[in-house]
Formats: sequence, structure tokens, C-alpha cells
Amino acid sequence: MAAQEPNASSAGLAAARAMAKEMGWLSIVGRKTANAIGVMFDNFATQRDSRVTELLEANNRLVEEKRAALRALREMTEWRPIKTAPPSVAPTKITHLLLTNGFHAGVGFRQHPDLLMEDDPEWCDETGEFIEPQPTHWMPMPAAPAGIPGELVDEAAAIAEAA
Repeated sequence: MAAQEPNASSAGLAAARAMAKEMGWLSIVGRKTANAIGVMFDNFATQRDSRVTELLEANNRLVEEKRAALRALREMTEWRPIKTAPPSVAPTKITHLLLTNGFHAGVGFRQHPDLLMEDDPEWCDETGEFIEPQPTHWMPMPAAPAGIPGELVDEAAAIAEAA
């Protein structure tokens, strides 16, 4: 039984024949050899195209991850109307935010409604003093810098909560 001849696409076969002709091999290389070389060209092109597709997809995923990170960063660094600030969920749970009233910007928090007297302002600075005039905008606190030992961050959080 005769061995089955590999099948090359017209592009691979044309490339193999062009190379053989250019190098003066066309008269030496038979149809089977030219076809086999064409199959090798096709296989190489398919593998190359597949790898290029993989790289493009990986690049597109990376670009989308970076865009998402930029969107998140933009959201963290834009002032938001005070009406959208998170509520105070418990008298003992304080959420520190960056606040501004147009005159001053600093760290502060919303008093829990159970702790407010009738005419007390809702917002306090980091020392617990009422902010007057009340803040008009807020943004989340940034994350602690990398490389700070966890116990220092915990100690700073405990000091901020005690204030």
C-alpha cells in the first residue's frame, strides 16, 4: 500500500514551490517533496497564527485589566456629593473619609444618628469636632502605603478610632 501524500494548501504549496524555484531546486524536488514542504509551511503558518492570536488575546486581557484599574483609581480620587457618602452603621463603627466643605479638606466621619443631639451637625473631623460648614463632598480614604508593618497600620487605626 502506497504512503498517503500530505496535503498542502495552495498558499503553503505556492510558497514551497517559489522557494524551490528561487533556489534552483524545482527541477530536483519532485511533486511529493514540494507538497511535503508546503505542508510544513502550512503547519508553521498555523502555529504562528495561533500563537499570534494567543498573544493578542493576552494583550487585550491585560489592557482591559489596566483600564479597569484606572477606572477604579479615578473613582477613588474623584470628589463625590456628600449625599452619596456611606451611612454610619453603628455608634462604635466609624468610617473615616476624606471630606471637604469648600474651605477645608481633611479626614472626618459621619456621626451615628443615635449619638447626635437635636441640632448637632452630622459630620465631625478626625478629632471628633463638628465640621462647620458641613462637608459638601467626600472621597474614600486611600489604602495604607505598601511596606508598612501590619501592627503599625493596626495601631494607627486604633488611635483613629479612639479619637
